[in-house]
This record gives sequence, C-alpha cells and structure tokens, in this order.
Amino acid sequence: PTTGGSPQVILGPDDGMIEPRALALDTVRRHIYWADVALDAIGRATFDGTEVAYFALDDGAATFVVPRPGA
Repeated sequence: PTTGGSPQVILGPDDGMIEPRALALDTVRRHIYWADVALDAIGRATFDGTEVAYFALDDGAATFVVPRPGA
C-alpha cells in the first residue's frame, strides 16, 4: 500500500520494458497497464510490480479493454 513516502521504482528494464507509453491504472483489480511501442505489446503488472505479463499486438495497433468486475 502507498503511504505517501518516497517514490519507488516497481517496474523497469529488468521486467522486459523497452519503450513503455500510455500508462493506465485499473484500481479495482489493482493492475497497471502500458503500451510498449518497441515490443508492439500491452504490458500488465500488479500495483506492487509482480505478475508481469505481455500481450502481443498483431499489427502494432489494437483496442484493449479491461472488463468491469462482474461483467
């Protein structure tokens, strides 16, 4: 949990990131999403930086939707 203390790096090159852009937060499921333009992929991790996963994009452009809880 965030306590308002000093900033912490939770994701970076060691997690496979090359050129992350377009950050989005899912505060319900506590996930961070980003587009990595070098990988042509969407990245996802939990708020603490664990459970990192990448979803490849076929042509570098796609719509990515996070479903609502219970949907």
